[in-house]
Amino acid sequence: MTRSADSIDYSAFEQAVTAADTAAYRRRYKIVKVGKFAAVLSGIVFTGVCLYVALLVKDAVGLFTAPEFAQFAGVASFCIILGSAYFAWKHERASSTENQTRLSKFALANQGTYIPEDIRTITQPGMIFDQGSERVYTDLIRLNIGGLPVEIGNYQFDVDGDRNAQIRYFGYMRVDLTRRLPQIVLDAKSNNISVLGLTVKTGLSDALRRSQVLSLEGDFDKYFTLYCPKEYERDALYIFTPDIMALFVDEAALYDVEIVDNYMYVYQSSFLSIDTSATYQRLLQIAEAIGAKMYSKSHRYADERVVDKSHDVVASGGKRLKKDRSRAIMLKYLGIVVFWLVVFVGFILEVIGGNR
Repeated sequence: MTRSADSIDYSAFEQAVTAADTAAYRRRYKIVKVGKFAAVLSGIVFTGVCLYVALLVKDAVGLFTAPEFAQFAGVASFCIILGSAYFAWKHERASSTENQTRLSKFALANQGTYIPEDIRTITQPGMIFDQGSERVYTDLIRLNIGGLPVEIGNYQFDVDGDRNAQIRYFGYMRVDLTRRLPQIVLDAKSNNISVLGLTVKTGLSDALRRSQVLSLEGDFDKYFTLYCPKEYERDALYIFTPDIMALFVDEAALYDVEIVDNYMYVYQSSFLSIDTSATYQRLLQIAEAIGAKMYSKSHRYADERVVDKSHDVVASGGKRLKKDRSRAIMLKYLGIVVFWLVVFVGFILEVIGGNR
């Protein structure tokens, strides 16, 4: 069923989640509680860890105080660690289940679907989805807004394919378009980190070559840096007319945006807050206001470099932007140099101070 952003029912975020709601959610998604054996085994292992830490505390305190006080410190630390961990686990588990139940009710109320977790073997064309490994989607909501299929969710991956490596988190929205467009990326300046006028970190998952930057008229460049493939500047100007630029500035200045193939992605370089309707209100407003315009533009677009313009294809030169590997490497080594410079300066100051 097609809905407008204004007609979306957000009552699920305002109502308290009942035990009956949670039970219905578990039945619907066939979610089973952790077995008693697994729960008991986990409890025994964690209790053993807490006991070991408590003994370490007791021994450390015993070096400076009476044995009676050391024993008290050990028992107290054991109780505090175990109790705090238990209540934190209970709270986190209850909060997670409550949010998932609420999202399930939200999706059902709006003739959409909710997927608690999804591990896909086939990646999406968006730039964040071909990174690293251990890729996991969570809390996916799929709706139809103004006739456009929309998917909103959270996504994470291990940067270096190592479980102990850095994990990156993104929230995203995908809007399906009718025809393929050249890849265009809008890097929002609001979420970039700059030092002395140099951008050292963006919200994007990829560094892109600066030779692909296209400057647009008006105030647009104050809010976004637009990347488009070389020789596709006219195509980008066809898409980004003044009215569309104004919509991006007004509605999406806090997000990075990517147009690739027949999709428009809106990215946030952290997880979306799933416990409030404000998250979905803002994104669905973007989907309706900008998505409809982009859908119309894609419907009329044809790459002039393709012989048969009736085919839904983009020539190889416009399919993907060129990545800037050198920039990422430069920033990495710059960070290492700055770190060791700080360490060296600290050492020199300490030596000078010690000689006084």
